[in-house]
Amino acid sequence: MQRPRDRQWIELTDLGCRLAFLGPATCSLGPVLLVVVEQVADAVRCLYVLPPQEQVQAVERLTLVLQRAQDGPPAGKLHLMLELLGLSQTAGIRAETAVFDRWYLVPWFIQEVLAQGFKRVVVPAKQSFHYQYRGHDYELPALWDLWPSQDFADVTCRGQPYRLLARPVQVNGLGPVQLVFVAVLDRQGTVVRRVALLCTDRRWAPLDVLKAYKLRWKIEVCYRECKQHHGFGQFHARTFETIYGQLVLSLLAYICVSLTRLLTKSLQDKTLGWVKKHYFNSLVNLTILETGETVIELSGYLWDHYGLPDFAYPSPG
Repeated sequence: MQRPRDRQWIELTDLGCRLAFLGPATCSLGPVLLVVVEQVADAVRCLYVLPPQEQVQAVERLTLVLQRAQDGPPAGKLHLMLELLGLSQTAGIRAETAVFDRWYLVPWFIQEVLAQGFKRVVVPAKQSFHYQYRGHDYELPALWDLWPSQDFADVTCRGQPYRLLARPVQVNGLGPVQLVFVAVLDRQGTVVRRVALLCTDRRWAPLDVLKAYKLRWKIEVCYRECKQHHGFGQFHARTFETIYGQLVLSLLAYICVSLTRLLTKSLQDKTLGWVKKHYFNSLVNLTILETGETVIELSGYLWDHYGLPDFAYPSPG
């Protein structure tokens, strides 16, 4: 069986997972299609066996299965999210765009987010919603069938080819919004996945909507990094305060490693795990002089082969 390579993975951003096609196979059921689905946060993988079909159809059906396997957030979590957004603004964090996964496509919730001062909300559209276009009600699959392929524009986002189309629609409880229809392409130009994004700002460029949506994937990568390298999720304490402290320290460790890579040109092509192994897990000798100064002695191997990150050197002048 062929092992999935990174370039073969298809990201299901709003579900926090990705999938890879292993290809056709034969079993007691006859011809089948094998697909691996990986939960990005904890790297747990499941093998799905499907009837033979086109990749785009398989992705859409697996997406529906995975959506149904995940319970949406209860109303209490929606209110909690609103509280967290308010706390972020109190802390001085400002943003124009709020991006959520499909669970949060709840009209009253989106209205409350906009009322907090956000300029727009971007969220994947739900299949079961009704969208009004030119006086008629449509569900999402029927809307896709309205647009011929020549209406889509070819774009590139983060090195990945896409085809985009934006159309204004009405949604009960939200009013006028735009839907951005995104066809994800492989390197041969074949459509491998389709997703529709709802944006409350009808004047925002479709490519900017896609870029904002793609940024959510970094959250899943952050969770995975924190779980694998920074003890995130391995709770041995039993009080709220200590669990909260461990969460904060795990995220601080992630931020520290990320900034080290970001601020050092020679490390920007290295993985976070590599940076942590060679810099933050390196053995050093600490000596405190009589003057109170601290001397850090690095191993000769680290110094000779990698040097220090750029920010460790004094700035000119």
